[in-house]
Parts: sequence; C-alpha cells; structure tokens
Amino acid sequence: MAMSKCKECGKSISTLAKTCPGCGAPNSTGKASSSKPKNENYKSKGAIQILAAIGLVIAILWTAKGLFQAGSAGLKQFKNQTKTEKKVNKTLVKKFTCEGEVISSFRGDTGSSGLFIDEYNVYYDSNQRIKSLTVDSNNYYGRRINFNNVSTTSSSITFGERNYSIGEGRDSVRVDIYDARISLGTGTFSGKLVGTYDRAAMSASFNGKCFGIDRIVGK
Repeated sequence: MAMSKCKECGKSISTLAKTCPGCGAPNSTGKASSSKPKNENYKSKGAIQILAAIGLVIAILWTAKGLFQAGSAGLKQFKNQTKTEKKVNKTLVKKFTCEGEVISSFRGDTGSSGLFIDEYNVYYDSNQRIKSLTVDSNNYYGRRINFNNVSTTSSSITFGERNYSIGEGRDSVRVDIYDARISLGTGTFSGKLVGTYDRAAMSASFNGKCFGIDRIVGK
C-alpha cells in the first residue's frame, strides 16, 4: 500500500482510499477499477447469451431436419414394403356350385345315395393360379372338405386326395382314392371314390352339373 498527499489539504492518504479522511476530497491518486461497468458487462454477457441461443436453435433445427428426412424415408420405405407384401399375399377367392347324384356300391348293393349340392371356394396364389379348393356339401359321402392337389388346364379342373380316413372306430371311412373332374366347356362334374367302410369295400360315383365356372376361368 502506497501513501500520497491530498491535493486539497496536504494530509497523507492511502492511494487505495477513494476520498481524503481529512477533508473528504476525492482521491485523484487512487487506482482506477479494472472492472468494467456493470451495464457494460451485462451488455457483453447478454450478447453472448443471444448468440449462444441462436446457435442452439440452429443446431436443433438442423438435427430435426435430418431426423425428419430420415423418418420420412423410413416411413415411405415401410409403406412401399407393406403395399408390396399386401399385393403378393393378397388371396383371391371365388365361388361356384355343383349339383348332382351319388351312386354308391357297398357290400354288393348298388343304388342311389341321394343328391349332393357342393359349394366350392377357389383360392388363388400370388400369380393368380388356382392353388386349392374347399367344399361345403350336404352329402360328403367320404370326401374331404379341402383339396390342395388341384390341376387346371384350358379344358378342365381336376382335384382329389389319396389315402385318408374320416371318422373313428366302426364309423370310420378309409378312402384309398378320390378324384373329381369339372369340364370348363360344359360344366359337367364327375367324381370317383374308392375305399372301405366297416372293413367292407365301398365305392361311389358323383355326377352332376356345375354353375359359375365361368367366373373362375382365366383369373
């Protein structure tokens, strides 16, 4: 700490004193404060804060833009993929009916086993080819309700099953073969079933007419 004389009264005062303790005059020899005025510091800090806030906003918007674009691309890709899967997995279903008579032979007796009315559902694959048939009938007579072995030509549809059983115990029917054919030109239906029932040989023939075949051809 240094001492100096007051220019007003001549008394010794510290250079750190703001005023003379004797006369109260301002100490002109005192060291000026190295700190900036509060308002100047405030303005400086405020400007820095504003610039920092602007930078933060720009960074957030830039990041959001990138995320949004990535999200849009991902969503677009997902929609396209879903659309493609729906198109590939889309199953076309059409219907037709067949009606006729069942002539059966069991234990040496041959005769009519009644009329049949079959309602078919036609299922197509992704290439719009017939892949399977299901049938709901009032007279199954040992036939299955689902046929996966379907063959289609320009003139006919053939389907059937081999080596299956229906029922249990003495009421079970063992079918060795069932084949059916539908003419696309005339709509005639013919089928043949061979098997056993209660350990006795049985057979049946199905003959009739189909309706609505034109709706499933060329699909």
